[in-house]
Amino acid sequence: MLDVAMKFLRDFLNQEITSPANPVVLGNITKDTDIEKDKIHLSLLNIEEEKILKEVNHNRRVNPGDDFYSTVNPEIRLNLYVLVTYQYDGKNYEEALKQLANVVTVLQGKYVFTKPDFIKPAYEPLQQIVVDLYSQTIEQNSNMWQALGEKLSPCLLYKIRVIAIQANRVLDTSGEVRAVGIDVIQKKFEN
Repeated sequence: MLDVAMKFLRDFLNQEITSPANPVVLGNITKDTDIEKDKIHLSLLNIEEEKILKEVNHNRRVNPGDDFYSTVNPEIRLNLYVLVTYQYDGKNYEEALKQLANVVTVLQGKYVFTKPDFIKPAYEPLQQIVVDLYSQTIEQNSNMWQALGEKLSPCLLYKIRVIAIQANRVLDTSGEVRAVGIDVIQKKFEN
């Protein structure tokens, strides 16, 4: 599911940013073999669980036509932190700034994606994602680049909320409770 969300974001940005053709790629900027020069790179930096939206209900009706509920673990919802950089050769700093501005403009125009946006079969598992610009302090940004082992470079950090993952692994089944009642038995009163 992580790959589906990342590919969707890449494809959406490539559709919206048309000059040059297909400027956005997925790649780990800490690996020289993943770096394509003069391209916008989307790199997954961190994954966190969204605990506020954690579902506690473990019983679900898997098949609406039957009378059984299945016990399954609730889906896990994740937030992805995606680093957006422009990797370039030589003196292309101005182009890097321009391309990052293009990303900001596109994602400011549309940052909430729902089921109708995921029309390609490859994106069917996605339900909804929200792409928010994530602001860091100068110190946090410096620490991030140190941890990556790279030199400071113009970048954006986006938080992509909420990627839902569900294995639908049935742990147990139980019959449907249709009514709750008490049987009352009357006894004669004896003196």
